Amino acid sequence: MRRLGLLLGALTLSGCASVCDDPTQGGFFGGLCGIRSGTYQADTQARQNELDQLQLQQQNLEDEKDRLSAAQQDAEAQVARLQGQIDQLERSIQTLGRDIDGLSATAAADDQRIGQLRAELGRLRSEIEQLENQPADQPELRRALELRATELNREYELLLQLYLDLAE
Repeated sequence: MRRLGLLLGALTLSGCASVCDDPTQGGFFGGLCGIRSGTYQADTQARQNELDQLQLQQQNLEDEKDRLSAAQQDAEAQVARLQGQIDQLERSIQTLGRDIDGLSATAAADDQRIGQLRAELGRLRSEIEQLENQPADQPELRRALELRATELNREYELLLQLYLDLAE
């Protein structure tokens, strides 16, 4: 038996010398040798460190993904807000276009009315001149002419004021 113990001890020592430290590749004796020499623990620690690094990297990537997702949501909200502003501006442009069309029609009507007022003013001036040039030797005729001249003067002033208001 003693021989068997020595044989096993020799095999164990020779197994450590020639067998890989990885128990998955070096077999049972390689694993025992790796545990005894501390290389198994060093390998386990190295793998744990690598796992920790990968988990940290994964956490950093998830944080970056969350940050990018928030930035995307902000950008989408800003795009929606800008689209709303664009829609509002387009409606304003359409309203202004209709207003301009209306003002153009009003301006044309105002121009026509101004032309009519000018013609009326010319007619009134000429009528006033005719009345002023009439012989005034008859008192009733003179009084009637003065009344008509006053009326024409008042109408002239009103038309002139209306003309000035439309010209503005």
